[in-house]
Amino acid sequence: MEVKESLPDGADFNAVWSYLPHAGAAKLVTVHFFDRWSYMQIEGKRIQRTRLIQKGRFVVSVETEMIIPDEDSSEPCYEPETVELLRQIAEHAERGDVEWLRRHGKVYELLDPVAR
Repeated sequence: MEVKESLPDGADFNAVWSYLPHAGAAKLVTVHFFDRWSYMQIEGKRIQRTRLIQKGRFVVSVETEMIIPDEDSSEPCYEPETVELLRQIAEHAERGDVEWLRRHGKVYELLDPVAR
């Protein structure tokens, strides 16, 4: 979950929280101040997975890293920089920016069916 909050000095930031069902608790993952990210690395086993992102007429296949947290191994999760990359891929796919997409994964495009 991402929550917009403010510091006492008025600076706005987004706090990203992850729910750990096994522990029955939430854990602060990262805090985003404007265009700067401060990461808290999640401890756990790292695994590689392929993620498909579909937007508009494009599907992008991207290799990602997921983490199985030490604190709760019931569900793998992404670190914030991976979530941000996936968000950017979706935005570029929606705009049809194929050149940018090809630098980050395999790009598939839906073609109009041939009229018979």
